[in-house]
Amino acid sequence: MWTLRTVAAILANPHYTGRQVWNRQFTDHREAVPGDRRTSLGPARIWNAREDWVNCPERTHPALVSDEDFTAVQEITARATPEDGQQRRTR
Repeated sequence: MWTLRTVAAILANPHYTGRQVWNRQFTDHREAVPGDRRTSLGPARIWNAREDWVNCPERTHPALVSDEDFTAVQEITARATPEDGQQRRTR
């Protein structure tokens, strides 16, 4: 079943444009004593800043989302207030 959240996640993910994307997240082992994994609180996946992501310029697999649609969605979601003045909500 398609939900708004599912479609929004697909449209926000550059991987669906047919390109490989690296460095989106890193694992923080949350060690109380740096370098001593015995003191770890357990690993946590942390998102890197979008500008630190590495996008492959060539397509590595078939695209599900066109470059034009991906760019349009990024421009829309980057706006603080939508043009229609209505607050965006996802459930």
